[in-house]
Amino acid sequence: MCRQVRNTELSHQLAGAKAGSSTSDTSSLRSLTERAQAARNGAQNSTKQLALLEQKLAELQAKNGQAENKWEARVKEYENRLRIAGEKIKTEKQGGKERARELEGQVRYADRAWTIALADVRRRELERQVDLARQRNRRVEGVVATAAHLLPPADGMM
Repeated sequence: MCRQVRNTELSHQLAGAKAGSSTSDTSSLRSLTERAQAARNGAQNSTKQLALLEQKLAELQAKNGQAENKWEARVKEYENRLRIAGEKIKTEKQGGKERARELEGQVRYADRAWTIALADVRRRELERQVDLARQRNRRVEGVVATAAHLLPPADGMM
């Protein structure tokens, strides 16, 4: 902006110098012309630099926008994964509870089966003991029957 004002000022000085030019003013005219040309060149360079910087800024903003979009996509992906993992954990937890109930039922059934098996073993043992007692009784009865002739009659006659 300052350079444009300066260029305009130098252009007015140059125009004024051309209008009332003389031979002695030729060197000052040349000097003003050189200064005006240098100011124009500087303004053109500044304009080019400004355009380049604006283009670079636009590129950087576009890259920044792309990077921002990538991060948003990543965040959404991670949020989605987190949601899915939460649902999976919930499902697994429910499945674990069901499996625990199933195993508890099996343990109760096994306890009952074990109790029944123990009772059956105990019953067989008692039956075996009863059979052994009956065998002993039969042997004793056999011994008593064989030895009955050796014993005095039990009719109270003595």
